[in-house]
Amino acid sequence: MTLFTTSSKRISENLKVLEQYCEDYNKLIRCVNTSVLDKNEENLTSKKHRRSLIVKC
Repeated sequence: MTLFTTSSKRISENLKVLEQYCEDYNKLIRCVNTSVLDKNEENLTSKKHRRSLIVKC
């Protein structure tokens, strides 16, 4: 029984790590998408603005 609770705890810890990883990954994807979008709209946005967006991520 103790083994079971230990493994459950470990699983939940791993899930938390995974969730954090997914969150970070999604942030990265959003960041990349933003950068790509900005490159496509280079005529509309200033270079300074684009740089600040990339730094925020």
